Amino acid sequence: MSKIFIILLFFHSSNITWNILCASVQNRFKYCEGLSNAKHIDLETNCKKEDALSAQQSGVMENYTKAFDVDFNTHRKNNTKFGLTFLTKITNQVNGIGYQCKMEKVIFTTFQNIFGSKSKDQTTENVVLSPKSCWEMIISGACKDKQMKCDGKSCKYTAKFELSYVWLETRKYEDYNCETHERILTAKNENDPILGNIDGTNSCKSSELFCYKLDYIVVWKQDIIHKCPYEVITLKENSLWNDHRENEFVFAERVGNSSNVGVLSAVNNLYFSLTTVEWVCNTLVVSTNEGIYLTSIHNGKNFRKHAIGLKDISDLALADKDYTTFQDSIEKLKIYESFCYLLMNTIKVFSMHQNEYISLLDRNGKNMVLYATNENIYVPHCIDISEINVHDSTENCYEDVAISFNNNNRTINGFLQNDRIIKRNSKKISCDLITNNFVHIDKNNKIKRQG
Repeated sequence: MSKIFIILLFFHSSNITWNILCASVQNRFKYCEGLSNAKHIDLETNCKKEDALSAQQSGVMENYTKAFDVDFNTHRKNNTKFGLTFLTKITNQVNGIGYQCKMEKVIFTTFQNIFGSKSKDQTTENVVLSPKSCWEMIISGACKDKQMKCDGKSCKYTAKFELSYVWLETRKYEDYNCETHERILTAKNENDPILGNIDGTNSCKSSELFCYKLDYIVVWKQDIIHKCPYEVITLKENSLWNDHRENEFVFAERVGNSSNVGVLSAVNNLYFSLTTVEWVCNTLVVSTNEGIYLTSIHNGKNFRKHAIGLKDISDLALADKDYTTFQDSIEKLKIYESFCYLLMNTIKVFSMHQNEYISLLDRNGKNMVLYATNENIYVPHCIDISEINVHDSTENCYEDVAISFNNNNRTINGFLQNDRIIKRNSKKISCDLITNNFVHIDKNNKIKRQG
């Protein structure tokens, strides 16, 4: 028998009010935080496959051996192995972390009249911060002379007052409200607006290193501007791939309807099909059908490190770490290519949604949560939650169910989707438009909304 949780929804003003909890639900939930620590997915190049260059074409092997700093004749004679550096091509020329700062001056005045009656008045003024003042707040963690309280990547201080009253005397008290937090900053090109139309129109460029928006300022460093579009892929410590790639690879030729040359690693059972050679960032770089870019092991120092691990990319690309033999890898490439295009097409359709999550299964049956915003797809940072509390009422109608949960001794409010994803916000809708009266937790449990 299915367990049914009844939620009665009442609607009043535009402000959200969290009321008495109706029910506690235990299951495997994921709380996802939008663009916070999210990893961008390039839908255009993940499955891109260039026409393979035949190993018989004049000059092809010469270009590859130059890029990999290998003497091919010696390699072919002695089967000498060589090392490679793995590169990824970034989508946005501007991509990195910035910091948002806001400061308000809070003023209280108190007065006691001739009859002893007490009164007080409060005013709040926005303080326009300079880029230097914002950086000082971020580095010191202080709001003027008061230390802010930090939670993760955000810091906050709220003005505090001890008011007193003196007969026939006006007294004035001042303190400040301060907030700082990290922001992901992206732009396709260096001269594009870096914050788009968030909180009003914007013409700030990445080279300006700061931008005023409404009542706050955003600052960033020069290093978020990537002059070179390629970066070294740094593997995670718990990756099953071998992060030591020296003396692992050999050239391997695949002969068929379209002959081509690749590189093979017996250590990790990997095969990369090589295509074009380009001179980029003062380095020879080889592109592959698998979406990874390769260069000599000695050229790694010429590139910045990439924040995403290699496994994160290989899950959505044709290169696979589980190839056991060269012939087997060729057959699997065809299967994985079809899967990749199918998955990318599904994700492209989903990318048209705005600020929405979707849960998919990858080819290994592992759950994968994606986040769509502004026709871009991200892999959001999500944490596992084992228990939620369903609210019995909210003041407005939303597309999703209002819930709360505890994490690190802190109560967090959010909204529950059908696929057990908890998000920070939900779209406010007319109560007559609610269609998902049942929110399924699993095959035996669901939440019913009424009201």
